[in-house]
Amino acid sequence: MACGTSRGRLPSRACATSTVLRLSTFLVQALAPAAHNGTRQGSAVDDGASACGVGVARVGKVEEKGRPQKVLSGTSISVMVVGAVVFLASLHYLVHWPDKEIRLITWKLISSTTSIFIAVMIYTVALEELGDNVALVLGHGYTGSLGLLVLLLVVQADLFMVRKSEVASASRCLIGGHLLGFNAIHVFGNMQERLTFFCSASWRAALVIPLFAAGWFALSWVARRIRHMIEERLASSDPRESQVAEFWEDQCFDTENDVVAITMGFLLTQVVGFVLHGRLPPLVGEFVHHADIENHLLFATGAAFMLSVFGFEALDSRAHGHYYMRRLVLVVRGVLAMSMSWCWLMWSRWHLWMTLHMEELLAKVVLACGTSLFCMIMVFILDSLADRSVVNPKALRAVIQAFGLLIGLSWESCFDAVMEDLHPKHFRTLIAVGLALYVLPGWRLYILPKALAVWPLEMHNNPPSAIALCKEDEEWQTEDSEDDERQKGGDSSGDSASE
Repeated sequence: MACGTSRGRLPSRACATSTVLRLSTFLVQALAPAAHNGTRQGSAVDDGASACGVGVARVGKVEEKGRPQKVLSGTSISVMVVGAVVFLASLHYLVHWPDKEIRLITWKLISSTTSIFIAVMIYTVALEELGDNVALVLGHGYTGSLGLLVLLLVVQADLFMVRKSEVASASRCLIGGHLLGFNAIHVFGNMQERLTFFCSASWRAALVIPLFAAGWFALSWVARRIRHMIEERLASSDPRESQVAEFWEDQCFDTENDVVAITMGFLLTQVVGFVLHGRLPPLVGEFVHHADIENHLLFATGAAFMLSVFGFEALDSRAHGHYYMRRLVLVVRGVLAMSMSWCWLMWSRWHLWMTLHMEELLAKVVLACGTSLFCMIMVFILDSLADRSVVNPKALRAVIQAFGLLIGLSWESCFDAVMEDLHPKHFRTLIAVGLALYVLPGWRLYILPKALAVWPLEMHNNPPSAIALCKEDEEWQTEDSEDDERQKGGDSSGDSASE
């Protein structure tokens, strides 16, 4: 029987797992042959968190110092295939683990990783194709800002169109939030690096963070007012329609928070790198040496961010029922979690990359496998903390999403290294679009529904899902029609008796 879903029923575990295996195997088979076809000059390597495959600022190429120039070899591809197989086998074990919470954490991790991969692929295509063409007309200074504004309106309108479907809304929320986050990184990351005022001192570079926060929250406030106007026009006495409108508001709320977490986490990590190394980590630049103390402090900073995520349980209980307080707690928690992920991503570049002394693709594969193994070990640690009620489930979810960013960008950098050797550019774009379109339905149908499950402690805080509301609506309509038929039958029998 073919894999599929029926109404109101999730796909089987075996079907979902086999879909994950097929999707990843296709990626390896599609990319591996192209990687054997040539060599390339050392590309500009990202020195900081932006270096990890987001494609934030691809503005040129420089030669790497002290590294082999032939970066695509049979050894690299072999290690990549072996690493992918081991990674998939590990996921297979985890999604069938006897502990239910480990299975749930794994599904959430897979979903977050896949959504990051899809968003990066889509954003890369948009940056290389649409961004370059628009920049010729408007100039590079306005392209990113205009794209951020237009994309925000498109994402919120799309969420309104699918507001009655829980899975569809969640998929748009995740992908849209990631795309907006990467676009914001492109705008404010370049501002932080290219403007002399901001890049001359660490405290000046930190000023970009409140600048982004002020601009984004102003946009969010305007978007919220527009949503309220739409809700007032569509207001209905039916309580179920009000609940659906509230669900749409929550999805837009989550999307905006995701953008803040990804972008502010990145900008904060850039400032941390500036403080530790003495200069701002460039979006695109050469390899540079980092002292061991810098590497150790960077890793410790990421660990401190993770511990801080779990310190908001008391504030979370106080924020219940207060819109702005609740949003502030969620935003700060998300920023800390994403800062942890960006710091460890930068640390892997600073420490492991310079220690391994391998060709570029091989080093990226080793880093991707290492980060994946580290995150899988953290799955068991987080499960142990959850069993002892040490961590808040919402904080746990934020950390899992951050680990998804860490794994997703690590593996995407491997695919990006291979795809850069494909010619012409339009063929690379076609491959990226094909991968995104192939992976997206499998993630949407088989992975995301598994990841939408919640821990029992979260149940009482979650709003009723739109899917449940629609099903309840259908049941009520059926009951109303049955009552009408009974009433008509009673009226007809009464008329017959009177006759």
